[in-house]
Amino acid sequence: MPANGGTARQLTYHTEGSFLEDIHPDGNSILVQGTRDFPGRKPYRLYKVSMDGKQAETMAFPAYAENGRFSADGKSIVFTREGSTLYRKGYHGTQASQVWTWQEEDNVFHQPLKNPHGCRDPFYHPNGNGIYYTQGSPNGFNLWFYDTRRNESTQITHFDDDSVMQPHIAADGSAIVFRHLFDFYILPLTESGAKPRKLTLWHNEDITSEPTLDRVIKTTDDASFSPTGLEIVFTAEGEIWAMDTVLRKPHRLTKTLAHEKDLWFSH
Repeated sequence: MPANGGTARQLTYHTEGSFLEDIHPDGNSILVQGTRDFPGRKPYRLYKVSMDGKQAETMAFPAYAENGRFSADGKSIVFTREGSTLYRKGYHGTQASQVWTWQEEDNVFHQPLKNPHGCRDPFYHPNGNGIYYTQGSPNGFNLWFYDTRRNESTQITHFDDDSVMQPHIAADGSAIVFRHLFDFYILPLTESGAKPRKLTLWHNEDITSEPTLDRVIKTTDDASFSPTGLEIVFTAEGEIWAMDTVLRKPHRLTKTLAHEKDLWFSH
């Protein structure tokens, strides 16, 4: 679908579904993650799908992989393997996720990053000089940068608790957006010493009117008459109603989560 709106066009048709991971830099294909015909605890593979939707999907490489992202030239994919469940905080062990890269030209795999608490959500910097990723700790995941030229990592965010999640970088490499707890943050990369700041988001929406529900209640098994016999109170569906014996128009007296019963007029 065009970014400025339009008609959505279906690209994938597999009955097991597909999860969009990235768009190829040339704009002619996308990278998706899917479960196909492979056995095991982690049957996921990465597939390339043409943007015209007329060609069969092709496997990027014959190995288990998740969270794939293209390099700026489209000749490499960075991805993760293993990993515990997304919201399992402070995991430490052999299932910790690792960051891998695959070079299409020579079909070579490399594992640049691993940590006992896990490394996940990797993506290349557009200039090709490194990989951003989140690294775990007992208190959660923070954003890090791995410099491929120096073979060293630098911590970018320093949240004391809970995790940086769903980080994405702008196409020009100017900023990273991510989620922490219930807020979105933006981290400018063109400003020296810049720190993440919360994004204020809003939307315009027509205010809908409250729906009106007409219910017909024909019976009650709990009623009481006033001493004059001119008024009556009764229960219906757990609420108390009152009416007179002349106009006979009920008025609701309660609106609670409790179930009201055993009514008596005071004398």
